[in-house]
Amino acid sequence: MSTIADELRECDDDELETRLVNGRRELFNLRFQVATGRLDNVSRIGQVRREVARILTIQRDREIVAAEAEAAAGPAPEDETTVEERRQRRADARAERRARREAEAEARNLAFEAGPAEDETDDDGHAAAEHDEPEATEIEAEAGVSAGADDENAEADDEEDD
Repeated sequence: MSTIADELRECDDDELETRLVNGRRELFNLRFQVATGRLDNVSRIGQVRREVARILTIQRDREIVAAEAEAAAGPAPEDETTVEERRQRRADARAERRARREAEAEARNLAFEAGPAEDETDDDGHAAAEHDEPEATEIEAEAGVSAGADDENAEADDEEDD
């Protein structure tokens, strides 16, 4: 007498994967039927769940056996030239990163020594960073008010009162 687990163990990996997909699909459909009230045999959900669990267990067992066999075989022997080539590539990459950092630092130093670029200066030749706060006339210009406008408005109000 063969059990379901024995039958599943005899299947190859592709067939197990097919059965797993079909089992999950059937489980989805059974849950949908329960939600809509159309399922008569509710115990079928448990049967399918257990079958899916059995398949997953067998797949995991096979993964473990394969990993143990690979570990028992030991690491693959490496060529001395391959190891040396990897060491050389790492050294080259470190040298390239170092050269790039030095070039960036040199560019920053040159930019600092040269001062601000022409587009970073105002009309008077001052660095734009020196003018953090706008002058009063600039504020008035932004508000649309001229320096003498308040006086003119006040005089116009006085004339209307008379």
